[in-house]
Amino acid sequence: MLHDSFVLRTVVKPATKPATNPIINRAATSAALACALGIGLAHAATGGQRHAIQPLGNFHQGETVARNGERWLALWTRDDGSGGRLAEARVNVTRVEDQLVDAVGQKTGEEVSVPMPVNARDTPIMLLRGKGLRSGDVVMAQVEDLSADGLLAYTFRLGGQESRLETRCTPRAAPAEEDNGDRQHAQCRIELVAGKTRQTVLTMSASRSAGAATGPWMLGDDATPHVLFAGDLDRDGRLDLLFEISDHYNLARPTLFLSSAARSGEFLRQVSEHRGVGC
Repeated sequence: MLHDSFVLRTVVKPATKPATNPIINRAATSAALACALGIGLAHAATGGQRHAIQPLGNFHQGETVARNGERWLALWTRDDGSGGRLAEARVNVTRVEDQLVDAVGQKTGEEVSVPMPVNARDTPIMLLRGKGLRSGDVVMAQVEDLSADGLLAYTFRLGGQESRLETRCTPRAAPAEEDNGDRQHAQCRIELVAGKTRQTVLTMSASRSAGAATGPWMLGDDATPHVLFAGDLDRDGRLDLLFEISDHYNLARPTLFLSSAARSGEFLRQVSEHRGVGC
């Protein structure tokens, strides 16, 4: 059994080129679709906040926040990873076949897209709106993904400042139904660190196989939280994040964290998320 806390720390390496940020393009389910996984239903959620976030791609009926013809800010990143921009775009929401629930001839699904410029060298990765966000170039952080053993670890460099995401875990007792010694369990905090200051961004349980053949840690229920974008979205010179924070392999939760919304003692604060279950 484990007896001490452990942490996956980043190691400063020679600077590398900025990482390319991936597109979120995954399906979400509607509230009418019952999943057999027993994790409950999710929905696109902004909760009346001033900010909203909308992934691009295909969704089940009712799972989109954006509406056809609305104007949002599209976050574009250059294909060479050298920078990004926020640009106003008219959103296209069109009916498409939902291969999971539609009968022949039905089109209840919704596809969210924005017009692509001719000879585009940029890729749209997310639609955003809210206080402090406006059209123009945005500075992308240099990102090193040092995640290992199933735990997150990143180093960010922005404007001459360095910060890190670290995963710090503390052993905990196994649930009663699993108390057979086959797995190790822990409670983990994903923290943003700069100098001696830390902020917990996300907490999540973790487990892994025990014994001689110890495997990598599994966060949540086989979840894969990861950074989607790191840079200065609100142009205050400090780090902002688009962060997938789901604790379940079948749940998508891309989430916007802004430094301009931070309170005393914080680097940044969550301002909006989009939820969707993909069955």
